[in-house]
Amino acid sequence: MNAERVLTFASVAAAVLAVFVALEYWALILLALGLLAGFMNPEGDPVQRMVILVAALGLPHLADSLDVIPQIGGHINSIIDNVAAVLAGTAVANFVMALKDRLRCCTS
Repeated sequence: MNAERVLTFASVAAAVLAVFVALEYWALILLALGLLAGFMNPEGDPVQRMVILVAALGLPHLADSLDVIPQIGGHINSIIDNVAAVLAGTAVANFVMALKDRLRCCTS
């Protein structure tokens, strides 16, 4: 099992666990998992970077409509919001890596 799959599994597990286990630092943990995934596996394709960014921005808004489902809608909404927090960390890491590559390209 490669590191990318382990980080993906850990991120999804943390996103689900954060809904059911109260901990003050879940947002930081989810963001750190996203940053780690983004820095360890930087996305070179600009289209893939854009997909990650759009997903990080759009998922919470789409998930809000799931609140109308009785009993489980709020939980599903929270899980998707947590996944979006991981994707936000990944998007930030990809942005930093792309900016670093662009600056290195222009200065040499």
